[in-house]
Amino acid sequence: MTQGGACITEVSEHSEGHQQIHFKVAVPENCVRMDLVFGEFVESIPRPRPSSEIIDFVRVIPSNPVLSPGDQLRVTFYELGDLPAS
Repeated sequence: MTQGGACITEVSEHSEGHQQIHFKVAVPENCVRMDLVFGEFVESIPRPRPSSEIIDFVRVIPSNPVLSPGDQLRVTFYELGDLPAS
C-alpha cells in the first residue's frame, strides 16, 4: 500500500451544490486498485486496463469543500499482495 495524490486540473460548476472536477493520477506500475478520497467519501476503483502511467478522471462531487485547480486529492494505491483475501 502506497499513499499518493491526484492533482486537480479543472473545476467547474455542475449543478446546484455540485462541482465537476478533472484530475490526473500518476499510477504506480504494480497498482491493482486505488482509493480516491473526496472529503468524507472514498471511491475504490480498479486500475483501468489498458492503462498508462498517468490517468485522467472526471467526477461530479458535492461542492463542500470547494476545490480549485492545483488542489490535491489523497489516493491510496494497492498492489495485489495488499488486498485482503476474498
